[in-house]
Formats: sequence, C-alpha cells, structure tokens
Amino acid sequence: MILLRFLCLILLAVNGLRLYAQKPVWIANTPKELNYTYKFIVITSYGANLEEARFDAKDRLADNKQLAEGVRITRNTREHTDIHKFRKSNGPLQSEKTQRISIDMSIDGEKYDLQANKIDEYAQMVNGQVKLYTLFQVATCSDPVFDNVYLTEKYGAVPVLMSLVPGAGQMYKGSYLKGGCILGAEIACVAGIILCENQRADYANKVIEQPRFAKEYNTKANNWATGRNLAIGVAGALYVYNLIDAAVTNGARRVKLKPVGSAEFSCSPCILSDGLNQLSAGVQLSLNF
Repeated sequence: MILLRFLCLILLAVNGLRLYAQKPVWIANTPKELNYTYKFIVITSYGANLEEARFDAKDRLADNKQLAEGVRITRNTREHTDIHKFRKSNGPLQSEKTQRISIDMSIDGEKYDLQANKIDEYAQMVNGQVKLYTLFQVATCSDPVFDNVYLTEKYGAVPVLMSLVPGAGQMYKGSYLKGGCILGAEIACVAGIILCENQRADYANKVIEQPRFAKEYNTKANNWATGRNLAIGVAGALYVYNLIDAAVTNGARRVKLKPVGSAEFSCSPCILSDGLNQLSAGVQLSLNF
C-alpha cells in the first residue's frame, strides 16, 4: 500500500506539471537563418517591470552594433506592428503580429539604420526583477529578406513515437521535469513489480517447504501478489498517460521558418452541399502563397 500511495502521488505531481511554465526552445537553441541577410539574436534584459525590461531589450539591441564597431552611437527608435495573415492546415485563417523595429543610429557622424523584427519574448521574476528574453530577427545588410517566422507549440507525431520510451516525448517537447518524473515513476513501478513478484515467489516456496506455516505464508504470498498487480496496473496507466500526453499536450514554444514567397499546400476532408439539402463528402485543397 505504501508503494501504491507513492506512485499515486507521482501521478498527481506529473499531471500538475501541465501548468509548469516552459521556456521557449529558442532561448537555449537560437534558430538557424535561411539566408545571410539577417541573423537571430536573443537579448537578455532586466527591469522593475515588463515595460522597463522591454525598453532595456531595445537599448541592448542597439548596443550590439556599438560593441561591433567599438564607437559611441546616438539613436532614435521607431516601432510599428505588421499583421501577417496565414492559414494552418485544416484550420481557419489566422493572424500573427510582427513588431518591426527601426533604430536610426549615428556612428561617428555616419547614419546607419538598424532593422529588426521582434519575434517572441519570455519573462520571469528573478530577485524581484523582471528578467526578459527577447528573440529578434536583425538585418545584416541594408536590404534584408526576412523569412516568415511562425511560433508553434505543436510537434506532430514524433513525441508519440519517442514516448515508446516513457518520458522521452515530453523531454523532446521541452518538458524535461515532466518527462523525468514519468520516466522515474515508470522505473519505480517496474522495480515494485520485480520486488513484489520475488517476495510472492519466496513465500510460495515456503508454503511447500514448511507446510505447518502454510496458511501464514500463503496469506503473505497473496498480499505480495496484490501489490504486484497494483504496481502493474499503475505502470500500465502511467504508460498510457505518457502516450496520450505526448500526443495532445503542447510543448515548449519553438520557431518555424518558411522562405518568403514559398507556397503552402494543404489537403483536408470536408462536407459539400449542392444547395438542395444534398450532402456529400469531399476533399478540400488549398494553396497559400
């Protein structure tokens, strides 16, 4: 019973990790650019509140050029937001905002225009301050070609396949704590099954070897068999949960890139009507540019 309670507590803890805030993948793994006219930069900034941290991020972004040139600069920052409409496969038309930043800079009296797109941000409280991670798409030439950037928490079927090893799918999606708990709980279940079965077999042998204590040993053997069966049930339930969680739960936010001007093809089933109350099944094809 102690084993069962321990495993149930682990299951509850693992389920509670759904609310655990995940750091976006791009914080540790900066996305790879599709062309040489821009680069991705992750800026870490601080502030008493989120707005101060955002202001500090733009200040540090401009300072990147100053460090590269080794000179003092003056700057004036302008911002505007573009709305990019796109359609995900089998879904409605959606909008994604891109905050474009233009920084007018003067380097040794010579004007320079730093162009950048703010892609995403992630904030956390550290020692009473807001620590902000911001992902920028920064031009490396005067006429950059910024590829389309999409943020997604979906990972497709890969995590489900990886979750044949318990917890591996969750780790692939960035949920290392949850994946570790699932793997640890599954190992504990297997260890419990082995322990209970060994004890059951031991008492079963004693029933044969010491018949006068058969009733006592048989009771203990049955108790260990019950513990083994409970551990098998918990292990099976946890394994199924592991597969379902890997399939339906969102992972850490990540960046996907699509070259400018590329087309996106989608195919989805749909119900068609001829206007006379006649319905038929069909397939909807769409090509977005």
